[in-house]
Amino acid sequence: MSDDISQPIDMLSTTTGAHYYWQSHWDRLVDLFGRNEFCMGFGGTFILTFTVYWTVGIVYTIVDVTGKPSFMLKYKIQELTPAYPISAKLLMAIIELAFFVIVEEIAFYYSHRLLHNPKIYKYIHKRHHEWQTPIAITAIYCHPIEHIFSNLLPLFLGPFILGSHLSTSWAWYTLAIMNTLTDHSGYHLPLLTSPEAHDYHHLKFNENYGVLGILDRLHGTDTNFRKSKAFQRHRVFYSLRPIKDLYPDETNKSD
Repeated sequence: MSDDISQPIDMLSTTTGAHYYWQSHWDRLVDLFGRNEFCMGFGGTFILTFTVYWTVGIVYTIVDVTGKPSFMLKYKIQELTPAYPISAKLLMAIIELAFFVIVEEIAFYYSHRLLHNPKIYKYIHKRHHEWQTPIAITAIYCHPIEHIFSNLLPLFLGPFILGSHLSTSWAWYTLAIMNTLTDHSGYHLPLLTSPEAHDYHHLKFNENYGVLGILDRLHGTDTNFRKSKAFQRHRVFYSLRPIKDLYPDETNKSD
């Protein structure tokens, strides 16, 4: 008699626990998107489908192109090995682009930080910082020495080191130019990269020297930025509401 009663109670407890587990994670996801139906319906669905498609697709493609892990090949049902000239080139282009990003982060961070050295700042980099609230086209408003060694060289190094195809180099230059224009634009638009970090650099001068923020975090050159309201807004967002509405300034308190 007691066994018959305890079983449904245990099952109910298990069901309730599972429901709470999934509900709590769903609530966190909803909070991440700001509880906006458009964000969840459009942005969330796009991220989900994009991530699943390309993650799984790239795994299969890597096996086809490299033949590794070899145990996977015995499960392949096609008798002929398909040719993947486009897929292989696309995969290599993605790898090269990732390398370019890393090289640019290193080269730009250290060259940019050097330009802020008090001994040379007023002679070279000060011209660029005449715009404390920059606009997009002022991205290359700078001394010729700065433009060559801190703007152009970090972009050129990656393709030069790898001897990349011109088409890959052009794709990289396009992405990099669009990013620097956004960084200086003063506009934080939905679905685009955040300009908050570099805008903060122009405002405060002595933080956020890099592009990705990795070396700034490593060297502690983003300490005040990470405490600011701008850091809370420093993200790609998927709402049509302005980011300053989602993360409003505190009343009577500046960053």
